[in-house]
Amino acid sequence: MFLTPTARRLARAQVRSIPLNKPISIVAEVLQPRRQSTAAASSTGNSPQTIFSGIQPTGVPHLGNYLGALQQWVKLQNGAAPDTTLLYSIVDLHAITSKLDLPDNADPLDESSTMKLKAGLFNYPVLQAADILLHRATHVPWAKTNNNISTPAKRIMSLDRPSLKMSKSHVNPSSRILLTDSKSAIAKKVRAAVTDSILGVSYDPINRPGVSNLVDIMFYITSSDSDTGASTQHDLAHDLQDLSMRAFKERVTDAIDSHLAPMRERYEAIISDRGSLLTDAAAVGREKATASAVVTMERVREAVGLDMPWEFPRQP
Repeated sequence: MFLTPTARRLARAQVRSIPLNKPISIVAEVLQPRRQSTAAASSTGNSPQTIFSGIQPTGVPHLGNYLGALQQWVKLQNGAAPDTTLLYSIVDLHAITSKLDLPDNADPLDESSTMKLKAGLFNYPVLQAADILLHRATHVPWAKTNNNISTPAKRIMSLDRPSLKMSKSHVNPSSRILLTDSKSAIAKKVRAAVTDSILGVSYDPINRPGVSNLVDIMFYITSSDSDTGASTQHDLAHDLQDLSMRAFKERVTDAIDSHLAPMRERYEAIISDRGSLLTDAAAVGREKATASAVVTMERVREAVGLDMPWEFPRQP
């Protein structure tokens, strides 16, 4: 897609205003939800922030995607300083990635090796780095665990195997709660969720992973709906400790459905409109993302001596 004349003039003006010898700043840090005043103050006196994040378009988003990423995007958006740029994307190439598997003695000129190498370039770390560099992101939302592995900020586990993260790729569809699930579907999945035979409710992820996962879900859901909820998962479990497992699961179901119902209704309204709102939003987003990308590509081409104007390939 080509830029409109106005967008191209803005992009080139921004390119000329940036010294070519200035490095692209990449800072990955933990971004916790913050209040408006805190976020606004964080940008005062410093260079404007650019926050980048994305989600793969495979499958229907589930509760783990929502609590771990989508909900955090909204909080970052609502708490960002006025001069902050936020880029949230659907990373389509990530959905068709290939594993690079070349032997140590592979001939780089061999056609088979060349094809594998090209395919291997389209894998998660390379594409992620390309996205960050292309849009000159200064901040990437991550959470750090004790073993320094980057994970979603709120880790929700599978309902049928609470030792595994909730995932779109799990074979059992009852392992995850989709954002589009009806209340009856949510109730059925929560009733079937793996727990244990210990009486009462307690929060102990090591010894009671299934029950603790349901406590996590209810805690994150209710704490985002109101400031009057429990302050920790242990406090919530203490409030629910005398409930039977059946009654506890009913409470979890009600909390999830109450939170997801407005989104489910909004989704149905958008789909019933044949997706025209999504098409319009995608067009606006594509234009803005293209303008952002052109700034970087113009800088790269000028730096290496390719002074011809750079443009995205035209959409078929």
